[in-house]
Amino acid sequence: MSKPHQSPLLHPSQRSNPVACVEAKQEKEARRARLTAWRYPPECEPQYDDPFCTNEIRQSAIRQQLEDFESDSDTREVILTRYEPANWWTSYGAKKKLKEIEKKGIPNLTDSRFITLTFDRERYPDPDRAFEIGREHIRKFMMLLRKYLGVTEDECPHATKLEVHEDGWPHFHIPFLYRKKFSYETMRFIHEAWGKGRTNVRRIKGATLEYALKYVTKFVDLPEWILNRVRIRVWQPSPHFYTNCAPISRRPPAGKHKTRKEEKSPTIGERIVNWGRSISVRYTDGKHSRRYRVYSNTGFTDLLVRESVEMLSGNEHVKIRSAHELVTTQERLNQCLTNQSLQMN
Repeated sequence: MSKPHQSPLLHPSQRSNPVACVEAKQEKEARRARLTAWRYPPECEPQYDDPFCTNEIRQSAIRQQLEDFESDSDTREVILTRYEPANWWTSYGAKKKLKEIEKKGIPNLTDSRFITLTFDRERYPDPDRAFEIGREHIRKFMMLLRKYLGVTEDECPHATKLEVHEDGWPHFHIPFLYRKKFSYETMRFIHEAWGKGRTNVRRIKGATLEYALKYVTKFVDLPEWILNRVRIRVWQPSPHFYTNCAPISRRPPAGKHKTRKEEKSPTIGERIVNWGRSISVRYTDGKHSRRYRVYSNTGFTDLLVRESVEMLSGNEHVKIRSAHELVTTQERLNQCLTNQSLQMN
């Protein structure tokens, strides 16, 4: 006899009860229906046998929402914000990324060691090749260092942060939770174990990660070897580095290996350009707050300047809250969509 469907909504002690399994399945479908009704209008609701909603359906839903409110809600307040997800490549995105990391629980870094590893430019043909070799050697380097110090990864976790010099060459910063002073012999061992360039070790005086990486938002122009990559690992903590979450598993469970999409993914440079053109629109529809994105060829900063002129000319409906957020009306937004200064796709 086949086992009943085991829903994740059930307690393990109830998974053997067929009635409870059916009720949990119905509850799961009801939740999905409520979520779908909130995201899309009824005429654009996707079928259950097709879990993916195409861009055409999504854009049609957004246009329908604008048409529904165009006649009686021209004065409705809408909030336009700069769309930029958490990332390491822009100053605004890096601040978001740092907040995400801090939520996972950063250990007390006071008196820990801060190791810097650089590359000798005469030994490598280009920075891209130097990064590939250094990335493969980082884990072995930390394993040799812990073995030399007589500590384990659980006792002294670390995190690796990639940075770029002004000339485009990479280097690594490693906050290492080892609070004893390094001797001259240890410093010499670190230099020999790295063996690819200069090394530097100093003591972390502050307790926060922001102090340890105090120039995390100080960026230079990104080099071509980074912009042309699809993805690159900038921040990589060891399994026991975070304090508010379970240890990180380096290997996926058996049978659950990630499969990459067949279509070509955008490069880092292309994503940065798209972020610069994207603007997030948020407004309140009854009890729900709805969001969608519009695009500008000149970016959010240019839109902010134009709306500032409107505000100074006496338009009371335009308000600027910060360098990343402004408040306007639906009528004003529709005008921008009409004259194609903003676009839906």
